[in-house]
Amino acid sequence: MIYRIGADGLENISVTEDDNKNNLPVGTILQLNGYDNPRYVIIKNLGVHERYRSHGARYMTVKLDDYTFSQHDAFSMNHIDTKKDNRIHMYYTSEVMPEDKVLEIWEKAKLVEQQKKEAKEKAEKIAAEKKARGRKLFEKHIPPEAQALIVAKCERDDCDLQTDYFATSTTATVILGWSKHKRDLFSEMRKHADRISETAHLKNKPTVDSNNEPKTEQNKSWWHPKDEHREKYSMGKGYYLKDGNAYSTGWLIQKVCKYQDWSPSLYISMAERCIFEK
Repeated sequence: MIYRIGADGLENISVTEDDNKNNLPVGTILQLNGYDNPRYVIIKNLGVHERYRSHGARYMTVKLDDYTFSQHDAFSMNHIDTKKDNRIHMYYTSEVMPEDKVLEIWEKAKLVEQQKKEAKEKAEKIAAEKKARGRKLFEKHIPPEAQALIVAKCERDDCDLQTDYFATSTTATVILGWSKHKRDLFSEMRKHADRISETAHLKNKPTVDSNNEPKTEQNKSWWHPKDEHREKYSMGKGYYLKDGNAYSTGWLIQKVCKYQDWSPSLYISMAERCIFEK
């Protein structure tokens, strides 16, 4: 049995064998309420799994805006006429697409899937080549006694304030130097800042803190330059230099420590841009 917590408490949403949700015709349009309200079309009924009969039939579908395959279980859907609120939910409709149109969409979805597979294989091949080249550059420029790297990263603000989502993505990584220890020292980070033009502005300490206040006798016990970030807590980035807040677009410098081995992504970064080669 499958239950869902609803307005009136636990609600049994198991699908019985004679439920019409098990026999939706190929071509039926599904409508997701939420996430830009994408539409799907059923292209195949995969039947009811023997071990999960209460789930009802499983349907293979194609998303109509990008032609990607997905699967949906009967228990997770209701008819669009039962929609009472704006919660995120999948609905099936009474709209049925003609068979020739369904076949056309299926063929296009298979082509998109094949193209994605080929693109993935190509990307994996390129990444493997970069890793191999990066390893050789590491052997040449990073000594075995190095315990950490001084790394510059370009971050892009990916926040969505409307959904209360806060995040950044890294668009570029450059290895500036190496260190024999794992201690976070801002002075060490600044020492390497002018190795590339993008982070040269982090070379010297700002004279004000994050509140644009200068250092005084009254605040000297907690004052620190505005580009020195100390986030050694859950979900924090640790110690790093950045002219801006944690989620702003811009360059930062931080120390990346070595444990058993260097991260493969660092080998790729070294291959993409090696500042140690003249």
